[in-house]
Amino acid sequence: MATIETVKKIFAMVFFKFPSRRPRTHEEGEIALKAWCKIYNRVPDDVLMQAAERFYAETTKLYPDDDPFAMINRIANPIFTETEGDAVELAFEAASKFGRYKEVEAMSWIRGKSKLVAAAVQRLGFLELCDSAQPDVVRGQLRAIFAAEKSRAIETGTVCDSATQLDDGINKKLLDFVAGFKIGGKSE
Repeated sequence: MATIETVKKIFAMVFFKFPSRRPRTHEEGEIALKAWCKIYNRVPDDVLMQAAERFYAETTKLYPDDDPFAMINRIANPIFTETEGDAVELAFEAASKFGRYKEVEAMSWIRGKSKLVAAAVQRLGFLELCDSAQPDVVRGQLRAIFAAEKSRAIETGTVCDSATQLDDGINKKLLDFVAGFKIGGKSE
């Protein structure tokens, strides 16, 4: 559960990077702090800090209507709306549209539609999808792989593009990012 100390750190990070987002009065800041403590209440501290760190590292500008705290909340609580049916539809559409000789283009097209579906197709193998004489079997395999990938993405908050990114079951890119983040000159 998110503590007030963690939420205060997140506020400090946001206001340091985007000073124009600082509340106009102390009272406004206190009201916002209490509200976001309630909103973030169900998110574990470590997950919330990782989301804030990703936001801090990846966000270069905010538009007037952007809410940085809502953006952090979406990173901490990702919503993957894709279904198993979507995965099957996109995979077979790519196979039909690009064929087996344009695997790179097909995977890029799928990734542009859904990183989650692309991860599932990567696990199955695009060429296996194209070459299969039993499309119903491939559909079933793709559904199972997609369900597992979606479950992992919801749990970790990120899509693991390839199993080569894993280090003891954890996405290595995410580990490298968190390990490299420094606060006050010290690695966390």
